[in-house]
Amino acid sequence: TDREGPGGFFGSLGREGNPDFRTLLADRIHRHFFNDGALTPAALENRLNLRMREIADSLVAESARWNQRTPASWEGAAATIRTQLFPRRTASLLGQLRARGLYPSFDPPKFDVRGGTVASGFRPQLSAPSGTIFYTVDGSDPRLPGGAVSPAAKPWTADAVTVESDVTLTTRVRSAAGGWSAL
Repeated sequence: TDREGPGGFFGSLGREGNPDFRTLLADRIHRHFFNDGALTPAALENRLNLRMREIADSLVAESARWNQRTPASWEGAAATIRTQLFPRRTASLLGQLRARGLYPSFDPPKFDVRGGTVASGFRPQLSAPSGTIFYTVDGSDPRLPGGAVSPAAKPWTADAVTVESDVTLTTRVRSAAGGWSAL
C-alpha cells in the first residue's frame, strides 16, 4: 500500500498479498477468540477483574486526592464493560476481520472432544458445515506453505482415527475454492 509504517506493512501482507501470512493470522485469531482464548469474553472479564483488584487501594487514595470518580463509579463502569462490551465485542471484531478478508469466511473443524486425555480406543468426531477436513496425526500442518495439501495430510472420514497412544491431531478445512480455515 502507499501507507508507511506497521499499518501499511500489515495491510500489504494481510489484505492484499501473502496467503501464508493470512493463514498464520487466522490461526492466531482463532487461538485467541475461541476455546478459552485470551480474547474470549470470559478471559477478558478475568483480566479486568484482576486489574480492578490491583488498583482498588490506589483508586481510593487517588479519588480522595483529586475529588474525582469514586470507587463506586469505577465499579459501575466495569460492570457496563462486563455486561455490554465483553459479551458482544469478540463476535463483532471477528465479523470485522472476516469482512476485511483477514479471517476466513468459514470455520475450522469442530471436535466432539477438544484436547486433553481420552481413553484408548477413542474415535474423535469432527464436523464442518462445508469443505473437506484434512488432518495429520503427527502435529504437522495439513496445509503446506503456498496452500497445497501436505503429503502427511489425509481427508477426514468418520472413522479416520482411533486413538491408541499419544497423538496430536491437527486439522483444517479446505474450501471448494481452495481456501483454508484456521487450525
